[in-house]
Amino acid sequence: MVTSRTIVLLTFLIGLIGIIGGLVVLYRLFWLPVSPVSLVRQVPAEQLPDFNDINGKKGLKKAVSASLEYLEKYEDEEQIPWGNESITAGMLRKTLKAFSGLLDRNLDRDDFQREIRRLFVVYRVIGREKGEVPAGYVLVTGYFQPELAASLKANEEFSYPIYETPQDLIRIALHDFDSALPRKTLYGRVSGQSLVPYYTRAGIDEGKKLGCTGVLAWLRSPLDGLMLHIQGSGTLRFQDETRRYIHYASSNGHPYHSIGRWLIDKGLLDKDQADWQDIRSWAQK
Repeated sequence: MVTSRTIVLLTFLIGLIGIIGGLVVLYRLFWLPVSPVSLVRQVPAEQLPDFNDINGKKGLKKAVSASLEYLEKYEDEEQIPWGNESITAGMLRKTLKAFSGLLDRNLDRDDFQREIRRLFVVYRVIGREKGEVPAGYVLVTGYFQPELAASLKANEEFSYPIYETPQDLIRIALHDFDSALPRKTLYGRVSGQSLVPYYTRAGIDEGKKLGCTGVLAWLRSPLDGLMLHIQGSGTLRFQDETRRYIHYASSNGHPYHSIGRWLIDKGLLDKDQADWQDIRSWAQK
């Protein structure tokens, strides 16, 4: 049974009202460096916001389900940072299930607000601190799973490959060789009797031989490939309307650089105009 002390992380309802799938994004905030001054504060019951502003409860239910699935890899007793405190994964699971059940009840406006006040302790994300004063600035990042048109064969429309993991790609965990070495993984390829860095992205695009590497599918645009690279997974939709899930498998070992940051540094996009739609518009010019 859920008691009035059940901790609920309804921050996404307070600060992210109307964002479908925001709950998973919230979990990403747990692992960000925590300021000495807590950036989350409990909201007094008499100051609770109007939760009936939430749009798309169906989408919110889906987000809760995805979040519960994400938490399956944690044991109940594992601690998850929350401000300057922490809660257990078990308590978070319990809270999510209770909130999902509340959504299922289809309560009217007043009853829904009353149940939030009765069952949950609500927290607000205050934002970045400047000294002791909350600045109210919160940066929320997230990922989504794109669905991309693709083909199993190259043609004039689909000419940008998604490669399998190259057979000549070597992965080396330094710590496996010497416990004094850092827990770092290197990627490379054999050249003669030496291990050398693997091909760069530019080298691959310029036609460097990738061993006997196969191609999983072909995309319509290099921007689709970039989106898949950034998000880490997606769904490929083929011309016969079949779909296949695809996800990150490995790395060439070279550091990732943000294309948005590169465009800003080159003066090609303004700092406040460098979201994905702006990047796509720039690339299509």
